[in-house]
Amino acid sequence: MEHTIAFPGLGIGPFELNRVAFTVFGFDIYWYAVMITLGLIMAASFGFYMCKRFSMKKEDLVDGLLIILPLSVIGARLFFVIFNHQDYKTFWDVINIRDGGLGIWGALLVAFPAAVIFCRIKKLNIFSVLDLVAMGFLIGQSIGRWGNFFNAEVYGVATDLPWGMSINGGAPVHPLFLYESLINALGFVLAVLIYKYFKKRMAGDIALFYITWYGLFRGLLEMLRPSQYVLYIGDSGIMTAVVLGFACAAAGITVFAVRHFVMKKKELPDEFYGEKTIETSEGDEVGAEAAEAETEDEKENENGSDN
Repeated sequence: MEHTIAFPGLGIGPFELNRVAFTVFGFDIYWYAVMITLGLIMAASFGFYMCKRFSMKKEDLVDGLLIILPLSVIGARLFFVIFNHQDYKTFWDVINIRDGGLGIWGALLVAFPAAVIFCRIKKLNIFSVLDLVAMGFLIGQSIGRWGNFFNAEVYGVATDLPWGMSINGGAPVHPLFLYESLINALGFVLAVLIYKYFKKRMAGDIALFYITWYGLFRGLLEMLRPSQYVLYIGDSGIMTAVVLGFACAAAGITVFAVRHFVMKKKELPDEFYGEKTIETSEGDEVGAEAAEAETEDEKENENGSDN
């Protein structure tokens, strides 16, 4: 249950890490689960704070979280289990996620289609909601990756860089969990800047930025992982995360270019052009609030440019 971690190049450690955060009635709660839960809470809190600006009612956001979050966890678990099926012998092994074993690609493959269906049913702007979901994913992933730190997992090959991480006295390796956490945190900051300052932003651009940003860097980071921890497509030797990552990045760039440089404004639905054009089940109330929030942002931008 314990690991010895050190960053010898930085003079940090060694120190002991216990994977168990606390125990409730004899049932161990792991740090992995705690960090994943904290990431979800922070992402949801951001969603509640921003939902009006994306033409969503808080009630719709609650409904979406109650439906999409469990589906995303199931998708993430199934993705991991399918590619590591030899390690799971019983049904309990499959559903026991306290000790890790979630594949973010599975969550994405489930979350985004589920969000689209949910928006159709609720008559919400699909593109705006996907923008909000994407920003939430960046928050959740940035925090959740620290669960891998406590499990002493998601690391790369050996490195001589000063921030190399030693696990149980071994040679320093790339702390890939830290790389990805920082990349997602930076991605979130850039997404906020896109929201506030990209004057030609269409609804859906932040979602496109997310799949491009995360896909590109996840594909690159996967190349640093030891081969025994890489998910491959069958026996082909092709890295699953590399293919998915680069494919998502290429798709995101292509769709963005088509929307902004190929298609003319008259060829696109009104809902592409910002949250304030959306009608909701509340009539114009949420749309008006979104328009007001957008106007406030525009005023702030103008004031900033004057300075």
